[in-house]
Amino acid sequence: MRGLFALIFALFFGSMAEAAPLIDASPWRAGASDNVISNVNSAPTRFDYRFNSAGYAFIVHDLDFRAGENYEIKIPIRGNGAGNHLEIKFTDASGDNVWWVRRENFAPSADWQIIKIKPRHIGFAWGPTSDRSFKTAARLEIVVVKTANGAQIGNLEIGEIEYEALPPPLPETTPITSKHPQILDGNRSTFAHTTEPIIVDLAFVRDFGGLKMVWYGVAPRQYQIESSNDGNNWQIAKTITHSDGNEDWLAMGEYSARYLKITADENMRLIEVSLLSLEMGQDKNKLVRAMAANAPRGTYPRSMSSEQSYWTIIGVKGGGSRSGLMSEDGDIELYAEGPSLMPSLTIDNATFNWANVNISQSLENDNLPMPIVTWRAGETSLKISAFGFGGQDQPYGLARYDVTNHSSLPQRITLSLNLVPFQANPPTQFLNRHGGVASVETIAFANQITRINGASRLFHFNAPGRITTRSFGGLHSLGTQIQDQEKLASSRYDYEMILAPNQTKSVILAFAMAENTPNNAAIEASLARVTNPISYANALVRETRNFWSRELSKTRLTMPSGTPPIAQTLRLSQAYQLLLLDNALLKPGARSYDRSWIRDGAMMGEGLMRTGHFDIALNYFKTYSPFIFPSGKVPCCVDARGSDPVAENDSHGEYMWLYAELLRYGWNHEEARTYWPQIRHVFEYQQSIIAPQRTENFRLPENLRLYGLLPPSISHEGYSDKPAYSYWDNFWGLKGYRGAAMAASTLGEIEDFVDMFAEAEIFATDIRNSLANTARHYGRNYLSGAADRGDFDPTSTTIGITAGGELTDVPRDLLQNTFDRYYTETLQKRQVTPEVYTPYELRSVAAFLRLKRPERARAALNMFFQDQTPRQWYQWGEVITTPHRAEKYLGDLPHGWVMSDYLRSALDLFAYERQQAKQMVLLAGFDPAWAALGETRLENLYTPYGKLSLIVRAKNGGLEIVLRADAVPQGGFVIDVKTLFAGLDANIRVVRGDIEGPQNGEIIIRSSRVMIQLTPK
Repeated sequence: MRGLFALIFALFFGSMAEAAPLIDASPWRAGASDNVISNVNSAPTRFDYRFNSAGYAFIVHDLDFRAGENYEIKIPIRGNGAGNHLEIKFTDASGDNVWWVRRENFAPSADWQIIKIKPRHIGFAWGPTSDRSFKTAARLEIVVVKTANGAQIGNLEIGEIEYEALPPPLPETTPITSKHPQILDGNRSTFAHTTEPIIVDLAFVRDFGGLKMVWYGVAPRQYQIESSNDGNNWQIAKTITHSDGNEDWLAMGEYSARYLKITADENMRLIEVSLLSLEMGQDKNKLVRAMAANAPRGTYPRSMSSEQSYWTIIGVKGGGSRSGLMSEDGDIELYAEGPSLMPSLTIDNATFNWANVNISQSLENDNLPMPIVTWRAGETSLKISAFGFGGQDQPYGLARYDVTNHSSLPQRITLSLNLVPFQANPPTQFLNRHGGVASVETIAFANQITRINGASRLFHFNAPGRITTRSFGGLHSLGTQIQDQEKLASSRYDYEMILAPNQTKSVILAFAMAENTPNNAAIEASLARVTNPISYANALVRETRNFWSRELSKTRLTMPSGTPPIAQTLRLSQAYQLLLLDNALLKPGARSYDRSWIRDGAMMGEGLMRTGHFDIALNYFKTYSPFIFPSGKVPCCVDARGSDPVAENDSHGEYMWLYAELLRYGWNHEEARTYWPQIRHVFEYQQSIIAPQRTENFRLPENLRLYGLLPPSISHEGYSDKPAYSYWDNFWGLKGYRGAAMAASTLGEIEDFVDMFAEAEIFATDIRNSLANTARHYGRNYLSGAADRGDFDPTSTTIGITAGGELTDVPRDLLQNTFDRYYTETLQKRQVTPEVYTPYELRSVAAFLRLKRPERARAALNMFFQDQTPRQWYQWGEVITTPHRAEKYLGDLPHGWVMSDYLRSALDLFAYERQQAKQMVLLAGFDPAWAALGETRLENLYTPYGKLSLIVRAKNGGLEIVLRADAVPQGGFVIDVKTLFAGLDANIRVVRGDIEGPQNGEIIIRSSRVMIQLTPK
């Protein structure tokens, strides 16, 4: 019967199994991003490329492809130039929707290799379509994307690409059989007991990712899996040594076989064998997560147990990605993409881990970037603290574990520090660096040092009482070194202690946080000389605490107990940005966003200048400047590969604006002048890309809303599906024009000033007209995010009226409607029905202040505070997920750009600038109820007009305000008294200084030393 089926199958599908060329004989075309060279020659197709920075090179061919139900595409390829990413892209007829196959760190060889693509390999890349299934393609691209360590020069030869229709896959429900049916019956009480090979018939050649073996009792210490497609010719598929019995999860990559044979030199008692999915075979995260689902909770980290885990950074100022992470449960990731120390406690033979203890988080002094996690298990506590020390190029972390007996009786306790192949960065983190499992091939302990993959990583001040090591799926065994072919090795360091009542004992370790560590012999030698680890750690804590206290006190905000955590979060927002700083480059993250965007850097730089970190913003500008393309195009971001060529048209304005801000905050004119030719060049580049939108075609009624705008781009990456005429880009373009004009005036470049000022005002008019025309075109009563979308995006709209933007730059009625709708339909609804969102919305706080709605600003801020994760670390990621434990990509945690949004908005509560009026608006977000709780002090806020300080306290049923400033802005200091007191007029008593008004509820202060008393009527 089986033979008859095979004959029918062959006759029916035989005609489908012939391979045919996928593309015709017409030549390929070559292309490349900015500053990259590529060309293509035929016979055979040879594709040469040269990278001068980051970017990509490609060849492209038209095709008419209709995907069948099942098929295989074969691409012969050879060449040289290893380490870059290879992307094979399929684009539909619209040109907007892209599907792809990616091979990361691809290494072509001199011999032909065949890339085989089946439907399951093709994933959706981007595009506006709602149907993401791959059906048709009108264009094929083969793309080489530069990586940090990839070849700069290389070539690829492409052979004839074939398409072969395959028969539909047989249903997975087709029975699997064996002469030992016990292993397939799903009954864990039955098993095959034999010394003979166990053969499994999969019924047809199946694709699978590995095997799950369930053993009764002790498994063979060594056994072998063989495979065959015909039952006669066998090949070794997997050899297992040192099995720990019970369950073995055997990843085999993308594997195909009809028959499997299991053999061992000793008795086998096999309960069950089952196939693992292809995904588990190729993705260790999926494999381990499946294993965790079958293990007691707490065996694996929370992040591997299908629960959202949160974390924070351990680092030094300027260390960037050369940092560790601490999870909310106290796991410490030693370095980027590296393993973690995962603690557990054994107390009187009971084991405790993150799953069965009470856990809390805190910070050193409640306001320094030195995280602490505390466990409480009955009468025992474990305090886990960590911080960075040393230089920014080779920083170290110090981890301290304090075990305390709070009972009235002695306790026998074992602290186990498990070095596990899992990051604190969860597996849901996929961008740039993949979270989850860490590659650990070797572990070796000697002379107080643990080496991981050959590099010195851990220094043990306290010698462990016992060390065990374990290969993936193997038994724990006594020993100080291990090698694991699966690269998932682990080790455990046990510290046994007997604690008297109320006694604490400490275990202290140092760990190297740089991803690539050179010879650390000198550092190791200095650590080895430490004779009293506790005294050493205490001294290092004091030194680090003092450093951060000084660094974060250039501008200081103090608020009374009982107020929202505005002051603590303001302090930590600075700290996290300084930790994420990579030498001179401002970066939004230490893992996923380990790149420097000019967008993030400009806005982070402005907030840091306001808090006394002018040097950081200046060094950032200087470091970014050499990456500008010869055309004058400002790259959206830079990293180890160089300048990213992706067009994000906010970049040019942000670069010019930052230059102007540096001048306004006191940059030496002589040095600033050396960058003026580059500013002029960027200005001209922006003019050149706006010019095509000022042609007559854009005066047509259907295009009028696009007239005079910057061309479409993915902008702030909010339009990654399809480039759009983003107002975010245009608002920044206007800021850049105005900033360049101001800089020209400041530097005495009068001709440039005249031209630039005129261009800025023309552009401002075009933007205002476009905003109104877009509203009419789409029938909107609010401001749209993009002129060709008509979308609602108040978060990006904020930039139009903040950071130098003016209320007069946008139609006021549309602006008011935008933020009314945002407050009622987004913020208020979110209180009732939580939703996933990005805390970039913190910018709305600044917008509400400018719209004179401080109660809404404070309400929004309080909502955002509720979503800090963990609350006691005063941080946000890029994404807020709900429910709290629902797994989702979070960006980075903390996220530097989000923290900068908070920093600027929080400072605006107390002082922000009306730039064109040359005024500083004071206390626009202050709540008089805070004064009833105590005094608020803002000391040494940096402004373009010098430093200012404020004291606000309760006085006679109202407020007493003390202002001290270096200088008075030309337009004065402004306090909107009526808005401050929620619409009430106030009696004003001037104790010291000169004021004008009130007019329209506002008073203007004309003195640099002022004390006034305001009492609501």
